[in-house]
Amino acid sequence: MVLTAFLVGLVLVVVGLFVVVVRGLALWKQGKRSGKAITSELELFEERSARTEQLLVEAERAQAELHAATERLRVSRDIPV
Repeated sequence: MVLTAFLVGLVLVVVGLFVVVVRGLALWKQGKRSGKAITSELELFEERSARTEQLLVEAERAQAELHAATERLRVSRDIPV
């Protein structure tokens, strides 16, 4: 009777360990996939941020050129401010 209970308990422990190992491996694989997805999204975000920064610099330069051209026009037409 005691031996049967011990064997049943041992089988349940082994099955429990198997379930824990299988789920742990699944969690590890999911973590790897999630990490890759997050990394690729962060790289895409960095690329877009760099492009936005470049466009802002170009816009500031164009604004400065426009301001200079407006000032030259004002001086050439001798329009008081």
